[in-house]
Amino acid sequence: MNKKLILLMLALPLILMLFLFTATSTVSLTVKVPVERIEISGEPIVYLDLDRGETYTVEYTVYPTNAANRDISFSTSQVGTDPLAELEFDMEMGVVTPKTCGKARVTLTTIDGGFTDNFIVQVSSKSLQAIEASVADGILDIGATTSITTAFTPKNAPNKQLRYEVVEGVEIVSVNSQGVVTGLGVGEATIRVISRFNEEIYSEVKVEVTSSAAVQFVTHSVTNTMQQTGGAIPLYIGEGVDFTYELEVLDGAGNATDEAITYALDSENKVLSYTFREGFEGQVTLKLTVRVEGVDPFVDECTITRIRQIEASWVGAKSIAIKVGTTQYVYLEVNPSDVEIGYEISYENDQGYISVEEDVENGQLIITAVRAAEDFGESYTDVVLKIWATNNPEQVITLTLTVNIYH
Repeated sequence: MNKKLILLMLALPLILMLFLFTATSTVSLTVKVPVERIEISGEPIVYLDLDRGETYTVEYTVYPTNAANRDISFSTSQVGTDPLAELEFDMEMGVVTPKTCGKARVTLTTIDGGFTDNFIVQVSSKSLQAIEASVADGILDIGATTSITTAFTPKNAPNKQLRYEVVEGVEIVSVNSQGVVTGLGVGEATIRVISRFNEEIYSEVKVEVTSSAAVQFVTHSVTNTMQQTGGAIPLYIGEGVDFTYELEVLDGAGNATDEAITYALDSENKVLSYTFREGFEGQVTLKLTVRVEGVDPFVDECTITRIRQIEASWVGAKSIAIKVGTTQYVYLEVNPSDVEIGYEISYENDQGYISVEEDVENGQLIITAVRAAEDFGESYTDVVLKIWATNNPEQVITLTLTVNIYH
């Protein structure tokens, strides 16, 4: 009897160990919780700008939160007939990075159970990509005008400021800052419409000029700066036409009088030369009457404007260093100070490092450092200021200010 008791006492620890092992194995089999669903938070449609390098961090939850396998996969699909946007997805961080413009339905799928939820990403490019120029009338007479119309890609691009340049046939046409083309002489000309923000973006139009008149000023409007004492205006006179002329200086704006300029017409070379009186600033109109035997007199007028040319520069250094969270005033000097100016401000390396409050009319920019990159050398933005006198928009002065931001 004592031997049986001793054997039982020896066997009890073995029995207890076997029970605990079995119980532990049973618990480990029951704690594997399956996935029931996945939910994405945030707006159903996310809008990103490719040019600004915008990204989107997806916030989602796999339920229940104690599910054993909460891993997901990422896929995209086309939405309607819109082009499919190419997206890159960081599985670890949940960050969506656009690679091309378009639209895509983003679907997150749980590895366990294949549960899904989705949202839509719309990727656009708001910066100007292309210009398409055209003219209402590609054939016009000397002295007649036509207008250049322009279409932009994308249509909602904010930077639509343009400049116009005659690249072929400067003696055939002129074009002003509003894109109005004037016929000057017989022939064909090419006009280039150029983005002021990116001169690599442009479009060209061709204009043909014919003549139904025997005599006309080739240039009907001349702008001179104070650095010039005079100039010359070509005339269009039909080949083989014998003529006499009368030239009259009409009163104009500013301090113009009939003695504002002196002039001389070279009949052989068909050029009218003029010289300004010292100190003259303003506008005069020349009236030309040409008499050809057997026909009524031809009368034409040309306006000459003399203006001051501005000079502009930053006061002090062309670069500043500014600490995040602080503001600096950057001063601008424009001479002469009483000339009305126009201006445009753009940013290179624009990653939201700074904010700029514009007060160019009062000669300053107010710059606040918003943030800086971890690497000091990458924390900079170039502020590009283009400035001109409103009565001389063709003379554009470009100033660049480099702003370094540090923590």
